[in-house]
Amino acid sequence: MGQTIISAGLIVLVTIAVINANRLVINSQTTKLEAQARLEASDIAMEIITEARIRKYDEYADTLFYQSTGYFTYYNVLGPETGEPFTLPDVSPYQSRSRYDDYDDYNNYRRTVATTTMTGYSVWCKVYYATQTYPDKLTTSRTYVKTLEVYVSHPLYLEDTLRISMTKTY
Repeated sequence: MGQTIISAGLIVLVTIAVINANRLVINSQTTKLEAQARLEASDIAMEIITEARIRKYDEYADTLFYQSTGYFTYYNVLGPETGEPFTLPDVSPYQSRSRYDDYDDYNNYRRTVATTTMTGYSVWCKVYYATQTYPDKLTTSRTYVKTLEVYVSHPLYLEDTLRISMTKTY
């Protein structure tokens, strides 16, 4: 009788040890995937920023002479012009690369991204006029400063949405 109780106790202890070991392995894998998702999300955001930054400042910006801000697109219509829109969210191969010609075309742009290791990244962009003093604050005035904010999320591995921004000047 005593050996049976000891054997049952040992089985319970071994079961608890196995469950804890499995929990550690799962937590380790989850932490690894979350870290990888953060790195990939920052790469995705930087890819869009790099893509947008080579575009001209504004559809109506002239690169041959200095012009007043009155020529630029109004703050409430920043985004793709006629002929540039396409179905969003954009998926690979990304049409924004060939269809967008200026920085603010990325306003309200959405992209779904799949990497070699994970699928399901959602990307959303916001472009707004700002000032040199406050590049992260929206202004309704047309200025020589525009800020692009790129938000990247993942439903499983990013607890918080990643936000990376870049400011472009005329």
